[in-house]
Amino acid sequence: ESYSTVDGGNSAATLYNDGDMTIWGTVRVQQAGGVKTNEFGYRGFHSPLISNWGELTITGGEFYGGKNNIKNESGADLEISDGAFHENLGFSLWNGGAARISGGSFTSWNAAAVWNQGSELVITGGTFTAVDRDGQGKRATIESSGSSTAQILGGHFGNELVNYNKDNKE
Repeated sequence: ESYSTVDGGNSAATLYNDGDMTIWGTVRVQQAGGVKTNEFGYRGFHSPLISNWGELTITGGEFYGGKNNIKNESGADLEISDGAFHENLGFSLWNGGAARISGGSFTSWNAAAVWNQGSELVITGGTFTAVDRDGQGKRATIESSGSSTAQILGGHFGNELVNYNKDNKE
């Protein structure tokens, strides 16, 4: 296989979408660098790999790094049907908007695979794994905050699925 590689260096995000973007095929997106500036705050390792403020569709590819692989902002719309998301610092998906996942693999080595505080999260497929750095698999696969809810209608979960709402511990 051949890959197109995008390396964001020290940019605020490797890919930034404020319109309509589709990512497909055998693209490989990874983030390198990591600096803090007064103007932009953390950049590189401490910023998302993909920052979505618009409409983003992902139908394939491999994604490595960033503070979160994808940060789906409030008011943004995200559709994922395939792809491999590998995260070492934060969440594979940080959802603050509307997100629908029907496929793909999401692995986080330091946090939940998906963090939801958005208006909509619907999962109908995909493989989700969240592993602590010690490899014990103690993290929740899906975590929610505030009044957000997640509809989980399908998928495979590498460890116990927990839809944990940290703001409402009932």
